[in-house]
Amino acid sequence: MSKQRIEQTIYAEYAELRDYIENLRGDKAVHTILTLSSKWNLENEETLIVAQKLEKIGFFELRGDLSGPRYRIPFIYRPYLEIIQGTATIDREE
Repeated sequence: MSKQRIEQTIYAEYAELRDYIENLRGDKAVHTILTLSSKWNLENEETLIVAQKLEKIGFFELRGDLSGPRYRIPFIYRPYLEIIQGTATIDREE
């Protein structure tokens, strides 16, 4: 069901969002603008626009408030994308 929904619906109808979704493969289920920005190599403003598009099509569920939004990947998509439970963090070299 997960693979079918992603490939036959989301990728077919929103091909421009495919790379953003695939960049989350094997990652955690909950992200912030900062973690998404790091994964997608975008500025925060651009990241917010993409995240809102993914929310609009149902790939993300918005959590938190507008000052600190968190984006959660629903369970239906997790098996195919090998998404694991938890909140993503940014790896920083020290």
